Amino acid sequence: AGNGAGAVITNPLDVVTEYRGLSWSIGGDLELSNVTTIANILRLYNPNIEGFSTGRGSHHLPNSNLNRAVPGGNAEDMLEQSQLLVQRMKTSSKINMAEDWKLLTIFIGGNDLCGICNNPIYYSPENYIYRIQEALDYLQAEVPRLFVNLVIIMDIMPLKELYDDKRTHCPQTIMRGLCRCIVENDHNSLLLETVKQHNKKYQEMTYRLIETGRYDTKEDFAVVVQPFFEYLEIPINAEGFPDRSFMSPDCFHFGEKGHAQSARALWKNMFEPVGQKTRDQSLAEDIGIHCPPQSDPFVKTAQNSNYLYPTIPPDPTHGSKLTCADKSPSNPKPTSDILREFNPLLTGFSTGTGNKTVHNSFLNEAVPGAKAFNLPEQVKALIAQLKEDKRINYNNDWKVITILIGPNDLCAWCSDANFFSTKNFIDYIREALDMLHKEVPRAFVNLVEVMDIYPLREAVLDPRVKCPVLITKMLCPCLLNIADNSQELKFIRDINSDYQHNTQQLIDSGRYDTRDDFTVVLQPFFRNPTIPKLPDGIPDASFMAPDCFHLSQKSHSQMARMLWKNMLEPVGKKTDVLELMANNALSCPTQDQPFLRTYKNSNYNYSPAQPTQPPIKNWGSDLTCQAAGPSSQIPTSVHKLRPADIKVVAALGDSLTAAYGAKSALLIDMATEYRGVSWSIGGDGTLEECTTLPNILKKFNPNIKGFSTGVGKTNTMFNVAIGGSKAENMTSQATTLVNKMKESTVINFQEDWKVITIFIGANDLCQFCHNRDRYSLYNHVTHLKNALDILYKEIPRVFVNLVEVLEVEGLRRVKADSFGCTLLKPNLCPCFINPREGSPELYEIKKFNKELQSQVVELAEKYQDREDFAAVVQPFFKNSVLPVDKNGDADLSFFSVDCFHFSERGQSEMAIGLWNSMLEPVGQKQEFNNFTHDRSKLKCPTQDQPYLFTLKNSGLPETVAPVPEEKEGQVPYWSVIVGTIGGLAVGCAIVGVAMSMTNRKKMRKLKSPFENGSSF
Repeated sequence: AGNGAGAVITNPLDVVTEYRGLSWSIGGDLELSNVTTIANILRLYNPNIEGFSTGRGSHHLPNSNLNRAVPGGNAEDMLEQSQLLVQRMKTSSKINMAEDWKLLTIFIGGNDLCGICNNPIYYSPENYIYRIQEALDYLQAEVPRLFVNLVIIMDIMPLKELYDDKRTHCPQTIMRGLCRCIVENDHNSLLLETVKQHNKKYQEMTYRLIETGRYDTKEDFAVVVQPFFEYLEIPINAEGFPDRSFMSPDCFHFGEKGHAQSARALWKNMFEPVGQKTRDQSLAEDIGIHCPPQSDPFVKTAQNSNYLYPTIPPDPTHGSKLTCADKSPSNPKPTSDILREFNPLLTGFSTGTGNKTVHNSFLNEAVPGAKAFNLPEQVKALIAQLKEDKRINYNNDWKVITILIGPNDLCAWCSDANFFSTKNFIDYIREALDMLHKEVPRAFVNLVEVMDIYPLREAVLDPRVKCPVLITKMLCPCLLNIADNSQELKFIRDINSDYQHNTQQLIDSGRYDTRDDFTVVLQPFFRNPTIPKLPDGIPDASFMAPDCFHLSQKSHSQMARMLWKNMLEPVGKKTDVLELMANNALSCPTQDQPFLRTYKNSNYNYSPAQPTQPPIKNWGSDLTCQAAGPSSQIPTSVHKLRPADIKVVAALGDSLTAAYGAKSALLIDMATEYRGVSWSIGGDGTLEECTTLPNILKKFNPNIKGFSTGVGKTNTMFNVAIGGSKAENMTSQATTLVNKMKESTVINFQEDWKVITIFIGANDLCQFCHNRDRYSLYNHVTHLKNALDILYKEIPRVFVNLVEVLEVEGLRRVKADSFGCTLLKPNLCPCFINPREGSPELYEIKKFNKELQSQVVELAEKYQDREDFAAVVQPFFKNSVLPVDKNGDADLSFFSVDCFHFSERGQSEMAIGLWNSMLEPVGQKQEFNNFTHDRSKLKCPTQDQPYLFTLKNSGLPETVAPVPEEKEGQVPYWSVIVGTIGGLAVGCAIVGVAMSMTNRKKMRKLKSPFENGSSF
């Protein structure tokens, strides 16, 4: 696009200008003696050449012509830019699409590399090259007579040299805004090493893509890699530091001098034979522009360079050899003879590279990142393709279908334990298998048991293995971001085992053995994988892909051998250990057992069905803790407060704390306040019958006071919550609570330790759109602060739970055909329920929701001066996860009949979330809710950490600087420039423009041929 190509160093604001006429590969300003570009060189051969851009401006302007480049573009944009280019060429009256020869230059990747620190997976080499392939495939299909210069991405590290050397006077603030990932990280940092690896992989995979020969199948189309930028170096000037004269004022884009040298280098590359091209062109070199000789006047392609792409030799590691005497098929129309040996006319397999939408994917419906809930969708797509493809006889052809799913579910389990529960995992597999069973005739289904992912920790976390740990942890945080011997690690191993065990139970049910032409066989070779070791004991990373999460071809080969081995082993006697180092030679079916093994031809008896679980009687919990006793003396510091030291509970809030409709079965009963089951303050029954914070605390101190019981306002005690309350009501509630406590005869106001829970904000969110001033962020925080100030001033010995407002958006998915859901809920929360999906109104309220949460965190940090007072944010609702049923719909058992308030079950889960959060250190608290029924989810204080956690006893500094949230999307290029220059713009914008115009005219007269123009 030529950003800043014509800008002078004194006018950094001008780098936002797109000097398209100076662009190295397509600019056409003036003529070659003044401006060196590929287009101006070609105009000497053909003065009537079309397509070059002139002047300045965006790609929308007519003078941009066929220059489709966009500032800030990355590889993802290549397909769209190609489509727009083709559309322009087809509609242009100056271009004969069928007859005219065309030269296209593609150069992309700098912005991708700069984005790696924010999202290394999105900007992975695989994604980068796939997006380029998409564009090239499209061009090959749509554009006749086309020569494509695919300019390889430069080595971007010299950019850091310009930044680090203060003598260059490069605008560091602007450079950080444009490419913080590279310029701001230390040379030895993990992040910068990741960028370097990606940079190299971008280059290697570009070569590899073209060397497949996929773009050499037509006589009138070629793609040639031009590698002159591969080993870029910034020249050193006479003073001994990097020469920024090749750059625009931002030291990020090329200036006109850099564009001119790039054009000369590209022209030189175009006439060098493939395999002999310059890869380390110096910017400082006087690159002459030479005419091609009469004896060899062609731009060079692989074909006219007599270049042979590298061939793939036989691979003894990944390949296999198999010779079987009996390759005969079964007799016609077999019944239970599911399949026999191979068939040279086998079809359906995938080849090459690309996602599932490319033709060579064929019947491979797998999708990266897929989880069990994606399986039914994949099965539907597979069935549709099987029915439609003319190469397949749907009713008569025997089919082998292999299913492997689960690692991504396990890696995401901790983010939503309910959604990724064993029950849901098995339900999705059952749904997929049921579809296959119902729809597909003559099918043998390999259901490969989910692997034990624990050994992955050993390989990734071993410091001797050079894994990109940052990337791998992002791919599997639930396994790799937790401590050894932690409860979380036990949970993930248990759920892994449950996945395996319940998959076995599903197949052992026999539900897929009701027809002679269909079966599902569990193949368990992944049940117990081992990490291969080198002779020195280091895990052998050659079995892993570069991200150390996915498997390399070496492992894929071993998996294929093990799957084949499992398929020939009898059910009940299958190998369930994967040793990647083992010599797993392929074996043949025998004369006695020529068939793939099923339960029936293995004479296998399925295990008896497990008894069904008894119905749940109540939403109570079980809790027995070793460290349950009080302090030896009543503590004077809130930072040494044990659960058993607490004598009093209290709560402020709205209808959720008043427990509106918590046990209601009818809409008419919706307004009833079931305060005895309220999550933070209810005290009905015992913990075994009803899970609430007071009932939990009764396990530590049976004489706890202050909890509400029963129904209505009769026995509210210190539950001062009122239905419909908002933040503006908290001051009044705080005053009421103080008066109640002072007047109470059942507590010792001065000596008793108190836990007060504040949960407010849902109604503010629900009404925000009706009065933005009244419910503004400032007012919300002010009201909360006033309430906390009252508690801080008036009440001694108090621990305040400040519970973050939940993410209300999930309520949009709570749907039912009942009157309460369809009519009441939209009126209870109109600002969240009524906006359409994707609307500005919904975006605004979601943003406000997040702002309320973040401001509460900052507010709590202000109350640090009293030793007997702490306000602690409990963030378990920060990322609210909607509980779902087996069909993926909202589980209505957690909600009352209005689909807005929580039921007793929902109240119970809130109590569990609050209690567990109180026992988690600040900075390490769980930030999502886990709404799954488990009577043993409550945590215990430990001998080492027997206290409720505060900011101070969590080992954190007592003042924590707020962390700004990441903004969605990418900051526009121009806003980075304008924003970072700040005050400079006010003082010198007008002068800068004047200087720019004056200097531009002077510079045009003084330019040397080497700098910008060229003789020819």
